[in-house]
Amino acid sequence: MGSDHPAERAKSAKMTAMFHTSLTGTIFIYQGQEIGLCNVPRDWAEEEYKDIETIQALDGQRDFRWKQNGKKGKPEDIDVSDVMRDMRWTARDNGRTPMQVSSASMQ
Repeated sequence: MGSDHPAERAKSAKMTAMFHTSLTGTIFIYQGQEIGLCNVPRDWAEEEYKDIETIQALDGQRDFRWKQNGKKGKPEDIDVSDVMRDMRWTARDNGRTPMQVSSASMQ
């Protein structure tokens, strides 16, 4: 629904907050929403992901594609860049990144 791109982050956060307050029931804030934490960086390598579900999904896709390719080469050499792109949106590591703090936010 939103974008964590720096240019769109504020508008997305406001839109998401407005959407949450328009739902029925009690309004609540959950796990960092109040401080607007952003997702993992786009340039994260596969080794940076720690969530076992993500690791297994990548290994499974790599193995599946290797078998579909006639088991040519090594499974590690199979391109899974499209899966990595999708993992950036669905990986649970997004909610597990350390607090993003800079010296500018301390002033």
